[in-house]
Amino acid sequence: MSEVPIVAYFCTPSPGESWNALAVFAKCKKSVWYAIVQGSCNIAADLYIFVLPLDTIHSLQMDARKKLGVYLIFGVGLLYVELVSWALAATHS
Repeated sequence: MSEVPIVAYFCTPSPGESWNALAVFAKCKKSVWYAIVQGSCNIAADLYIFVLPLDTIHSLQMDARKKLGVYLIFGVGLLYVELVSWALAATHS
C-alpha cells in the first residue's frame, strides 16, 4: 500500500499532458529507486520477523519431531523471502 502515493506522484501526467506522453513514462521511471528501497526494507523486515521467534521455538518443551515441524513452517516463510529477494534482484538488474 505504501507504493500508491509514490506511483500517484511520479506516474501521473501533469495538467494538460496526455497519459500517452513520453514525459509521463520518464517521470515514472524515477520511481524505480523508491521501489528498490521499499522492497529491500520489506525483505529486511521479513527476515527480522523470521528470526525473532527462533529462540522461543528452540526453548519450547515439545518433542523434536513437532519442533522440526514448526521450524519447517517458518522455513516456508524463509523460502518466500528468498523468492521475493530473487524477484527484486531479477526485476531491477
